[in-house]
Amino acid sequence: MDKSARRNGGGHAGVTRPILRWPPHRWALVLVVASLLWRLIRYGLVFPMWGDEAFIAVNFITRSFSELSGPLDHPQIVPVGFLWMQWLMSRLLGTSELALRLLPVLAGLACVIVFWRLAPRMVSRRQAMAAVVIFAASYYPVRHSVEVKSYSLDLLIALCLIWQAWSMLRAPRTVVRWFLFTLSGAAFVWISYPAVFIIGGAMFMLAYRLIQEREAGQSLAPWLAGWVVSGMVMAGSFVAMWMLVAVGQEVNHEGIHELRGWASAFPPMDSPTGFVGWFFRAHTGNLLAYPIGGNHGGSTATFCLIVFGIIALWRTGRRRVLFLLLSPLPFMFVAAVLKKYPYGDSARVGQHIAPAACLLAGVGMVAFLNHGWKKRGVVSGMQIASVAMLCIIAYGVFRDISEPYKKESDWVSLQLVHGLAERSTEGERWVVFGSLVDQPHAPNMVPWGGSLARFRYDLLQYAPNTNPILFAPLSEDIPEPTPGADTLLIMYHDNDQETNPFPQEQANEYLDAATRRLGEPAVETFALKEDSESVTIYRFTATNP
Repeated sequence: MDKSARRNGGGHAGVTRPILRWPPHRWALVLVVASLLWRLIRYGLVFPMWGDEAFIAVNFITRSFSELSGPLDHPQIVPVGFLWMQWLMSRLLGTSELALRLLPVLAGLACVIVFWRLAPRMVSRRQAMAAVVIFAASYYPVRHSVEVKSYSLDLLIALCLIWQAWSMLRAPRTVVRWFLFTLSGAAFVWISYPAVFIIGGAMFMLAYRLIQEREAGQSLAPWLAGWVVSGMVMAGSFVAMWMLVAVGQEVNHEGIHELRGWASAFPPMDSPTGFVGWFFRAHTGNLLAYPIGGNHGGSTATFCLIVFGIIALWRTGRRRVLFLLLSPLPFMFVAAVLKKYPYGDSARVGQHIAPAACLLAGVGMVAFLNHGWKKRGVVSGMQIASVAMLCIIAYGVFRDISEPYKKESDWVSLQLVHGLAERSTEGERWVVFGSLVDQPHAPNMVPWGGSLARFRYDLLQYAPNTNPILFAPLSEDIPEPTPGADTLLIMYHDNDQETNPFPQEQANEYLDAATRRLGEPAVETFALKEDSESVTIYRFTATNP
């Protein structure tokens, strides 16, 4: 029997294998293509902007390039390099949803390709294929690659740094690799905050590798000097970024450490039992939701696979790979203890951990199958797992098409603003009751959160171009309507804001003052979210002389 016949599934040349019997490497390629298509389909569906994205997106409409290095419109902590890149993209392509998501989705597509090519370099071929199918079907890398946030760049930068670090661990005496790693690290810390954890872990591993070289009798001095210079360059770049930009963002985001997505991510160091509970809660929650999972133990299966993978790499002597993948965790933990970066509460701020999580889970899957089945059973198990991952992707695509929005209120908000824009006439003025600062006559809208930020983005993006939107002018400065061009007073309500409720009394005073000047308005109320979120529009029309 020749090789071609065996590849075709038996002793008869030209007989192809059934799809379910495809070898793991072919399934991995299918999953890679499907994962790329999933990202492109989700991008093409043009989900309405949702609150977390809108916090960032509005700044590309309202701010100049230089202003992005200061506090943003809404309190956010965002790498300034990402903001600069997005601002340049917005000036080339506009500030629509598609334009602002182009950079993240390109990064997301690149992540799939880079992980696919990187995995076989670090673990065995079969382990790599298992890791690739897990990564390809993972929901959070897909979701965050189609959002106006820096998370997909966190993932791509982590992959690039891991690839560089692994190449250097294998050949630590290569000047060009050291130079490129140093240059990359110094630049990446401006684009991705968690890049510093990957760099810190890699530098620790490289120091250990150089010490091994010395123990083997090779000269260490010049390479140790290079290690020190490289570390100083990257650390200096990070410190400069932190002092010039990050500190200001943190000060502007007062109370961030008490937010739900941060407070629960900090380890309780004053309670041993609390720490143990936190450890398992963090590592069986959203941090390791690959391919799927969630909080409250929803990612326990992945956690178990990762533990199997750690044991397998240790037993087989692949300890450099193991330590490199785990090396960012101590630095993340220290940052969490200092309350500088959340650890374990959310997959979005842990995208830089996705490569390690998927690689270790892939190794763990193969180890688990090897333990329970013979060689042929391992292949069959991987084929079954591949089919399951393809089903996850198919379901994800179906869900995105059937519900092309993060929240239904996002879709309703967008349709409302689209409708207002389509009915507007030349010269029509839109006035919003609220601003981004405290004023005696109107509320500060910033504490109203992401839903308000999303509505504000919709208004800024789709309002008529003839006149700018006015946010909280004095009642006597509200422009009078002219024949054929109305004046709209727009009031956003979010009754879910218990700590910052809508100031109804202040709104009544503002409306009464406008009515005395402009006449009785027509009133329309639109529910964005039943019983909680709505928009009331007061339309002032010019009276006939």
